[in-house]
Amino acid sequence: MKHVKDRPILILLLLSVAISVAVIIYSSFSFDLDIPSVLNQSAESYENNWVYDSQIQSAAITSLPVIIETKEAVLTNTLPDELSDDSILLIETSYPSLVAAIDGNVIYEGGLHTSLPFGSVFGTTSHMIPVSSSDAGKSITLSFTSNGASSFGSVDSILSGSKSAVLLHVLRTSLTDILLCLSTLILGAICLLHALFLTTGKKESGNINLLYLGMFIILSSLFAYPQIRTLFLFTSSSVSAYLITYLSFLLAPIPLLLFFKSVFQGGKKILEFLALLFLYNFISQLLLFVLNKADPVNTMILTHILLVISYVVIVTLAVIEIFRYNSRNFELLIGCCSGAAFTFVDIARYYTSYTDQIGSSYFFRFGLWFLTAAMLIYLIRERAAVMNALSEIEMYQHLAYVDGITKLSNRAAYDKELLSLQKNLRSYTSVAFIVFDLNNLKVTNDTYGHSAGDELIVLFADCLSETFRDIGKCFRTGGDEFVITMVDKSDTDVELILRQLKNAVDLINMSSTYAIDYACGYALDKLDHPRPETLYRLLKQADFNMYAQKRVTHSIRVNAES
Repeated sequence: MKHVKDRPILILLLLSVAISVAVIIYSSFSFDLDIPSVLNQSAESYENNWVYDSQIQSAAITSLPVIIETKEAVLTNTLPDELSDDSILLIETSYPSLVAAIDGNVIYEGGLHTSLPFGSVFGTTSHMIPVSSSDAGKSITLSFTSNGASSFGSVDSILSGSKSAVLLHVLRTSLTDILLCLSTLILGAICLLHALFLTTGKKESGNINLLYLGMFIILSSLFAYPQIRTLFLFTSSSVSAYLITYLSFLLAPIPLLLFFKSVFQGGKKILEFLALLFLYNFISQLLLFVLNKADPVNTMILTHILLVISYVVIVTLAVIEIFRYNSRNFELLIGCCSGAAFTFVDIARYYTSYTDQIGSSYFFRFGLWFLTAAMLIYLIRERAAVMNALSEIEMYQHLAYVDGITKLSNRAAYDKELLSLQKNLRSYTSVAFIVFDLNNLKVTNDTYGHSAGDELIVLFADCLSETFRDIGKCFRTGGDEFVITMVDKSDTDVELILRQLKNAVDLINMSSTYAIDYACGYALDKLDHPRPETLYRLLKQADFNMYAQKRVTHSIRVNAES
């Protein structure tokens, strides 16, 4: 099988996904961030008039988000003049630890007692700080601290409002992306289920490609929509959201490379090599994180370099497929170019403008849509081509056993039926053969032409087909010779059906230009003691009876003419 060589990589990929799931589940129960859930609480924009002090400088903050190039920073502001007793501040920041004080009195400590089984906290963390009406107009100080290896941090947003408005705000700002993400995940799941359960072994190529596509869609969606992290605001395990995003980002290129390795005629070795590099990259970065040797944000450049190289290779191979191998899969070239272009834009934004520590993926999702659509179109066209080929094969197989003139089963089908009867002889209570031969066909051909003879043959074949429908199997075994096979019938049944055939022929002869005249003979065995020669004996007896009837008919006609 052509995809056996891919299976070690696929097994390693599936194992990597399993490891990622295990790490995420373990971390969700083990990372104690000391940050309460914000379920049923909300906030409104409160981002003006903040001033921050750091180890480097002090400056006013004119807008958020803002990058602070130190591990520690202090922000100060004055609380609004009007606050309700159920007001909160909702702060999203890459700093995992935060201490909040009002007029010097500490009212909140989040992330200070972090207990990490491995690695360090990374990504945007949500802190919820309760304030009341008595705090209105007072000075508030926010002290941020990073316990990771990163040399900078960011404050993404600061929101203020009543608890009752939290959920509405979160859903209003993230609902569209959450729905798009869930829709994409469902599409990926459908591809996986179809690949795993609905395809057959005869379609292994389409099966494995659909599996790769489903895995790519799911893994890409998990990091293409950062807003899905909003769902983790309602738990105390927000780290799980960033592990899902980070590990999915490391793994997503692998099924993409394997997909194109299966599809492209050239470049298979380099695509396989790149897939292995991504596997090694995943393992090494996961170990660095677990051993707390490096933050993901500091090792992201390795993944970005591999990603750029991979897209350049894929686009180049897509061009080669068209010009060297005369491929007509232009949709793959368009999808690859779109995916590469949008990915490169986001990588450039990652290093030139603000982003969180996981990395921006705003433009990548557009490339994901184009690339996914192109891959789906290719698979649909491939499946349609396979189905057409199978249909043609089935048609030719069918024609191999069908008589071209009468549309009855032909001599090859008859021989196949004899083998089947011989093999299953003991499973029947009886077997019968009826042999037919058209009389005076040569006279009809000589008098009216061969087209008339063919018409006569077709008329008789139609009579046989209609009369023996669901009772026996009809075969044209020669020019004007026909055989009917019947099982589990009695002599009475055979004689009854022969009378019905005679009535049908007489009815046609009343209106037909050419009269159908035939001879027949049958033989039936009740199979009390079936033997290997039973069928041969029956056929010989049926043929003998047919010729006997033919001689009697001929004798009657000669006597009538004289």
